[in-house]
Amino acid sequence: MYPTENLLERATPELLRAIAQYREVHPIIAGNVERTLTENMFVSDVPFGTIIDINSICYHAKVNFDFSNPWVLFNRFKEVVSEKEPS
Repeated sequence: MYPTENLLERATPELLRAIAQYREVHPIIAGNVERTLTENMFVSDVPFGTIIDINSICYHAKVNFDFSNPWVLFNRFKEVVSEKEPS
């Protein structure tokens, strides 16, 4: 099973609002975060520097964020079953 949506598509409404607010103050950082989330399907593939940026974005927007559990900012992906039926 694998996700069909990237991290930006699975981001919670709180994170999306926080990124939009942060873009007004720091457009380059917000743009880089959006690009990285668009390019990745799994939180574990996001560079630590981007996680730090997400922490700053969440702090700025007063969104609860915990480095030890960044997955809470993303909805669970829709599981897609392989088209092949098991034999």
